[in-house]
Amino acid sequence: MSQKTIIIIDDDEEDCFFIRYIIEKAFTHYKVVSITDGVKAVRHLTDQSLIPSFVFIDLNMPQLSGLEILTQLKALPHYHQVPVALVTGALDPQLPNEIKALNVVDCIEKTGSYEDMLATLARVLTL
Repeated sequence: MSQKTIIIIDDDEEDCFFIRYIIEKAFTHYKVVSITDGVKAVRHLTDQSLIPSFVFIDLNMPQLSGLEILTQLKALPHYHQVPVALVTGALDPQLPNEIKALNVVDCIEKTGSYEDMLATLARVLTL
């Protein structure tokens, strides 16, 4: 099976490590790339030769928010079909209304629990 790529965009290196660790341990057919800077992430994602199978974006990022990154990403024709999940420390009840038009597959709350995150990632990655 060929290795697919997942990109994690999160300024918190511990959160990147946590999500990356779970994916690499439980879903071995994925290569994981972590980017901790929103501006660098947008630059990286505009390269059409590096289209991932899935993207996780933290909502609360410095410089560019997760929604700004997502909006720029979805404006690129080669990303229209790439699934994206937003990751956040606390879910805002208004968030689903804001992201509906951006075709987000899920909004994941950072729980800190390995089991909860594993179950969530398993659900999201099989959509």
